[in-house]
Amino acid sequence: MSSTLFPVTAKEQLAQFGLDAAHFRQATRDRTGGREWHGPCPYCGGKDRFIVSNGQYFCRQCRKGGSLARLANKSFVLTAEEQAEIAKRIVKEEAQAKLLYKKNIARLNDGKLWEIYHKELLKHPKELQLLENDGIPMRIVEKFRLGYHPAFRFKEDDVLRIEPALTFPFFQKGICINIRCRILADDIEGAGKYRPILPGLGIAFLMAAVPNQNFCIHVEGEKKALNLYRHGFTAAGLWGVWTWKDKWAEWFRRRYWHNIVIFDGDNEGVVRAAKAWAELLGGTTIFLGDKIDDLLNRSGLTDEQLTYLVDNVRRDPW
Repeated sequence: MSSTLFPVTAKEQLAQFGLDAAHFRQATRDRTGGREWHGPCPYCGGKDRFIVSNGQYFCRQCRKGGSLARLANKSFVLTAEEQAEIAKRIVKEEAQAKLLYKKNIARLNDGKLWEIYHKELLKHPKELQLLENDGIPMRIVEKFRLGYHPAFRFKEDDVLRIEPALTFPFFQKGICINIRCRILADDIEGAGKYRPILPGLGIAFLMAAVPNQNFCIHVEGEKKALNLYRHGFTAAGLWGVWTWKDKWAEWFRRRYWHNIVIFDGDNEGVVRAAKAWAELLGGTTIFLGDKIDDLLNRSGLTDEQLTYLVDNVRRDPW
């Protein structure tokens, strides 16, 4: 198989290597100018553990890996010894993940890290004005305990960096389950601006609920959810277009008569993701061609116009 298929820019290309392309999802841009893809492993079947990136493949579960160009001629069969080794590794990794989760949940809550960062934000008028410009006034900052981390440590292309960041805490039943940092560095763009403050805590969503409202709008990112809340709409801010857990759908269906998905833009990947999440929710989609917070804050979309769009797709039981 020729390496001229690199970079992999469309998941349909993965089928040429014997992979189940339909169940792969796009993650981040890789260093070849293509994309990094996550999906089921053809060897062990591990869901979302198999990575294609930079012309290579690797499974984080069974540890199979190598050149993507040679994958098409591989026999996807594991020996009995390999299967036993995978089973042992899974048990060990699950135990380690649970230990890390408990440790970092304790770190978040014992010291009330979100409150430390919130108090720090109140000392920084420049960052408060930045949030205000993005449609998040002080009353929202206070209610949702947004904060400021003066020296957030993270890796970018394997290089350790320290940058200031805004912090968005996530709570569940009064417990902080994660804090996501929005890095305030001009050279970092897109999804790379957002990083969890500690490893091993898993993805979450920010819930901004308006009392007695029977529908919920699902968007990408905390800022959009908070903007919608400010305009009088209940909203859930996901981390990105493919960052939900299927089990969340049942939670939303029990609480809201209708769920409406409004993701950024209208390209093929966004449309596919929005429709997939809406199907799980038993809801519908709206495609606006731009970011909902930019439309509300800078392009003149009024509350009345958004209400009209929402009312046209709602399926209330009466």
